[in-house]
Amino acid sequence: MTNSPPPVEVMQRDPAAVMEHLRGRYVRTDSDETLRKAFDPLFRRNESGAVIPEPMLFGIDQETRGIIVTGATGAGKSTLLKRLLSEHPAFPGFGVKGAECRILSVKVPSPATLKSLGLEILKATGWNTRTNRPEWAIWNDVHHRLIALGITVLHLDEAQNVGLNRSTDAIKQICANWTSLLQQPNPIVLILSGVEELLDLTRTDGQTFRRFRKIHLGPISAAADAKRMSKIVSDYAKLAGIVPPSEEGDLIARLIHAAQSQFGVAIEIAIDAIEQALFDEQTLSDEQALPPGDTQLSVSHFAAAYARREGCEIKDNVFLARNWASIRVNASHNGGEGKPEASASRSNNKKKSQ
Repeated sequence: MTNSPPPVEVMQRDPAAVMEHLRGRYVRTDSDETLRKAFDPLFRRNESGAVIPEPMLFGIDQETRGIIVTGATGAGKSTLLKRLLSEHPAFPGFGVKGAECRILSVKVPSPATLKSLGLEILKATGWNTRTNRPEWAIWNDVHHRLIALGITVLHLDEAQNVGLNRSTDAIKQICANWTSLLQQPNPIVLILSGVEELLDLTRTDGQTFRRFRKIHLGPISAAADAKRMSKIVSDYAKLAGIVPPSEEGDLIARLIHAAQSQFGVAIEIAIDAIEQALFDEQTLSDEQALPPGDTQLSVSHFAAAYARREGCEIKDNVFLARNWASIRVNASHNGGEGKPEASASRSNNKKKSQ
């Protein structure tokens, strides 16, 4: 886990400050190293061996290469890429407004066409153009605009959206367009991220598919990842100034199931549960004049957070139902809105601090 300092009496016990800090934290995984090892070889190095923002050219045609990052919704693709690009020493200023960074990241709208994608890229560069212009003219502007700004990396997030409900011929045209970005003159490194359908889209054209390195963020499981997830939840609880949950029982297994085995979603639910615990602690302190800091993160906090997230009944709540492993979790993980609701049960919330 990275991004240290919190406490100053745990941010003066201000739940809003604590939650802002937790949501801004980043948990490193093996995928960070995997992505870095795929990314760095795509660029040249200076005399001292440091990566510089100039694409490495491959083969007789002197083309660059791209990367495809796939995974289910909530796997953590966007966060993983954002972390790499924002921390990479060869590309300072990524994500900083007004900085002249040589990376451009664009979220592909849904649905999208090649033309609307081209317009979205131009918009991201600060260039406005007439929407009634032909597709080829818009993409000609895209190429010239990227060159003018010195962009050497283009990241298209949710890239599968441009291929939704398109014919095979239209998809092949999309692939040809992406391939052209990797080629002379002025080739750029193209990073595509999205759900697994993105791989199917690029497989339509073998020439495109072979030009990309592939990274897939697979699911987590209780058998392989329970210990790691338990430590992450415990660390987050301590940072919030509350007692970590007991290691006994099946809380972590339920959490992984509730997250549909997606790492990013599991982190979100855990943070939501901590927010619920802080809300309960504040409520009890106000009502009973109890000192803060004794609350233990428990299954009731996870249950309340999950109910708010999914809008489910008790019988369908993964953290409350006996047959939780057979519950089919909603595929949508957009999260709930508003403040946490008070838990129905608080009997397990107050424990002695460690």
